[in-house]
Amino acid sequence: MSVYLTIVLWLTVCLLFYYCLLLKRRQDMLINIQEKTSSNLNKQDHGLKIREIIPLHIFSFINKGSDLKHDGEILILLSQTCEACISVMQKLNIISTQQKSTNIKVLIIGTKEEMEDSIQKFNLKNEISHTDLPTMINALKTSILPFAYYMDDRNTVMAKGVVSNEQDFRTLINISKKTIFDN
Repeated sequence: MSVYLTIVLWLTVCLLFYYCLLLKRRQDMLINIQEKTSSNLNKQDHGLKIREIIPLHIFSFINKGSDLKHDGEILILLSQTCEACISVMQKLNIISTQQKSTNIKVLIIGTKEEMEDSIQKFNLKNEISHTDLPTMINALKTSILPFAYYMDDRNTVMAKGVVSNEQDFRTLINISKKTIFDN
């Protein structure tokens, strides 16, 4: 009886060890997936090219930002007809507060009235302008929303991609720093 019990105990220990190894491997895979997704943004192949100048002069921004020196600026393209864009607009003031070293400009795809409605509805404090879809496609080379460009003080694209949450904004900024250091 004791030999049988010893064998069962060893088998149990071996099975527990095997399951621990499986759990550790699964955890490592999840961490690896998380690292990959947190260092990349979707649709980085769309829009203006990296180091291309963004033609901001064609847009008239209101709610001028502060005169504080920023490390860079983000231009985010949003629309009231896009659910992901609405989610970003709801969080934009919080994101702007978290990213103090980066000025965030908003370009609403729609009419002046839609822009003013967005300002009121979401209490937007960012620099903001509006444009129509054809102008956005011609000037900014994308029709994807919510899409953002990180640019330096000369309006040069340093990073770009789809941004839909706080982590995406941080990733965009981190990618831009890598682009700056690759120079």
